[in-house]
Amino acid sequence: PSVVAKAETSTIPFWGSLIKYTQPVLVHRNDPNSRQSTIRQIVERSNPSEKWQQVLIFPEGTCTNRSSFITFRPGAFLPGVAVQPVLIKYENQMDTVTWTWEGLPAWKVIVYSLSQFYVNCSIEFLEPYVPDKEEVENAMLFAGNVRSVMAGKLNIPTTDCSYFDYLRIEKSQRRGAALQKLQRKLEEPLLQTTAYIDESDKESVVGSLSDLNIYQRLGIASDLVEWQAVVEDILGNGDSADLRDLRLSVLIASSSDSVEAFLDRSFSLFDRDEGSDRLKN
Repeated sequence: PSVVAKAETSTIPFWGSLIKYTQPVLVHRNDPNSRQSTIRQIVERSNPSEKWQQVLIFPEGTCTNRSSFITFRPGAFLPGVAVQPVLIKYENQMDTVTWTWEGLPAWKVIVYSLSQFYVNCSIEFLEPYVPDKEEVENAMLFAGNVRSVMAGKLNIPTTDCSYFDYLRIEKSQRRGAALQKLQRKLEEPLLQTTAYIDESDKESVVGSLSDLNIYQRLGIASDLVEWQAVVEDILGNGDSADLRDLRLSVLIASSSDSVEAFLDRSFSLFDRDEGSDRLKN
């Protein structure tokens, strides 16, 4: 079958040649038009009259630890045609095939797998799933229902996390590291200099950076390159900067439990906008 893969995989030595041999649908993740182009190619290839081979799609769009199914991407389901779910199971006592972009590098996963006497792998083809009218009109519903069928067969749960959630987490980690690096160059801790934002009303912390006088209030030189990079990453460079985003980023970067800091302080900073509907402590 043809595969749907990110464009970078076609340049991998040896594996890239095998991928190109399948006449793949290549996805350019940095190209805003690639999504529509990919969907168009999938639709064309799903037409029986075109006589294309089947298209193999991994609908999660990334590697996971196999403990649950994350959200299926809708691309495979947008054509609104029948799909055949396929389950791939590795059943060795020692798991040497799971790779999630973090932890062991890919080459070690390959070496460990090749070091075993054998690797148990079973492939199960489920009955084709034919969408009803509602699923044809709603690709996310179609994708979710197919995912539920596959999860039921594997007896594993599902989660609403997606590949894009991982990207957000990765970006947050980079932002935290940048703030910590910046802090080492400042005389006063950002945790103190940004504390006034906690009690400020929305009108005084939302606006353009020049109107907010952020550099003077925090006592930071406006020509400090690292500071400009952090501000642009967190607040942008438009007229709708919100200093609460900066305060929340500082609190998360300074906390030993970033998840608890995010959940706790997000509500205290932003919930006051809801007036009488705000959550009560």
